[in-house]
Amino acid sequence: MHSATFATIDASVLAIPTNGDREEVCNYVETISKLGILVEEKWISLYLSENIGDVLFSSGLFPGNDKLSRLLISNEINEYSSRDIFKVVLKLLAIQPYFECNYRISKLESGTIVTNPSVSEIIDNPILQNELLKSATLIAILNKHCSNFLGQHWLFLKKAPKGTIQVRAEIKNIEHGRDDVTDIAISPMCFKGNAFICDEVSEMIKTIDACAELANATDKDSLLFSIRVAIFKSQSNDTQCQRYCWDEIKGPKIGHEFLKRCKKICEDRESSMPSKILDAIVETVNRRNLSCVHALRTGEGASDTQRKRGKDRAWRRDVDDEIHLHYWKCGNGEIELASVNYHNDFSIPE
Repeated sequence: MHSATFATIDASVLAIPTNGDREEVCNYVETISKLGILVEEKWISLYLSENIGDVLFSSGLFPGNDKLSRLLISNEINEYSSRDIFKVVLKLLAIQPYFECNYRISKLESGTIVTNPSVSEIIDNPILQNELLKSATLIAILNKHCSNFLGQHWLFLKKAPKGTIQVRAEIKNIEHGRDDVTDIAISPMCFKGNAFICDEVSEMIKTIDACAELANATDKDSLLFSIRVAIFKSQSNDTQCQRYCWDEIKGPKIGHEFLKRCKKICEDRESSMPSKILDAIVETVNRRNLSCVHALRTGEGASDTQRKRGKDRAWRRDVDDEIHLHYWKCGNGEIELASVNYHNDFSIPE
């Protein structure tokens, strides 16, 4: 599957906390752990600045194993091992290619850089502040001036106001190897642009269009991703849901015929069909709106027995009046999506 989202991890995210606040330390460790998991995900491409190692060392905030151990002990945090956290840090620092290499920007020289809302104030280290402002400026330049800068690119910060920041920068010189850069404002003119920022993985996921991902799915991985996004959004919008975590959303099993049949229905029907199908799948996974669910039987009579596949039972959920979702409820409790069918089609792939 293709990457739906792109994010550059700011150096402040990896910089070891210095104020000894237990809550901050817990948030730091949890964020590092979540980002370590994201490295393996196919839906997102992660980047680092090429000089992030130098920035962390020169600021004295490189999260070495000894520093991490002392940090955890002093805050009486026993749920995590400093060795395990350090392994994740090294895993993140090994991410390639670097942002500058991937987007073919070799050098940025600038004077004053200001953002609205201000993000430099969340960091009290001037070296990290400069690195943050440089990254925000580069992303804003690419957003505004590069026609081939596709997708939504986030700057992932230690702490951030939600959404978009405005960037005003005095750019003295920029060196790049791109052929799609046009008319960047160079000093004494003032560059103005926007950058997307966040400090939680959930903020990135909430902006993904699950319906578009479903409509464009080309394999089981991309199809399952669209379903996971839809499930995550439904849980995050549910006031009754106490806790929702992207890492814990696995989604249903995907039958061997489901992608092909689902795509065919989406192509043949109205543009709202992907949304309707996702709603039906989410309700199925969450065991909701059960009045729309009926047993798929061996015959047309109400007294005919329900179709089975070993210990698995066949079910049919209404997507709308004409379209229905067919699935297996497996003997172990898992849901396996089998097909999307027209009203008079009661078949279900084994």
